[in-house]
Amino acid sequence: MRPARAIAATGSLAVLLTATVAGTAAAQPPEKGTIDDSFTRVEEDFCGSGQDVEIATTVQGRYQVTLHGPDGVPYYLESLRVEETLTLLGDEPRVIASSVDRVLNKDLHVVQEGDGTLTIAFLATGASTLYDAEGTPIARNPGQIRQTINIDLNGTPDDPTDDDVTLVSVDKESTGRSDDYCEALLPLLGS
Repeated sequence: MRPARAIAATGSLAVLLTATVAGTAAAQPPEKGTIDDSFTRVEEDFCGSGQDVEIATTVQGRYQVTLHGPDGVPYYLESLRVEETLTLLGDEPRVIASSVDRVLNKDLHVVQEGDGTLTIAFLATGASTLYDAEGTPIARNPGQIRQTINIDLNGTPDDPTDDDVTLVSVDKESTGRSDDYCEALLPLLGS
């Protein structure tokens, strides 16, 4: 999986995880829910091509938060399907590519540091495939990474919107094939 994507995925992890920190330590059934989100952004000078590309993203999946141990430390698990459509902007916008990612993010170890921060070692694993406009695969990126992050709750464990997430370490580099998506996309941009 793409490391940048894994780091971005921690955003949803942080929001849902910190929302449960204030919960009681008593044994409870896991909190479960669904994720369904869509958004669009424009990447200027996409892949250094000098051209702007609109990326329309749809994220669907499920999550679960389970409290562990006598202190009720929350552990997070999510399974996602992320679809993106890339449109070259200009006088005549045209779809140039799409991608489908299947991702599993799982907390491996969570420590409440006692200073209003959490340290989380997590696994992100899955497969990503990039397709041209005709639906032919042109790049792939399966595998997994393991990282450790720190989340500063900023004194408000019930409010994940003010949390600061910092990458502490990359514990395991991306495994498997890691095709360069920009290299695969540049010919489609006319660059």
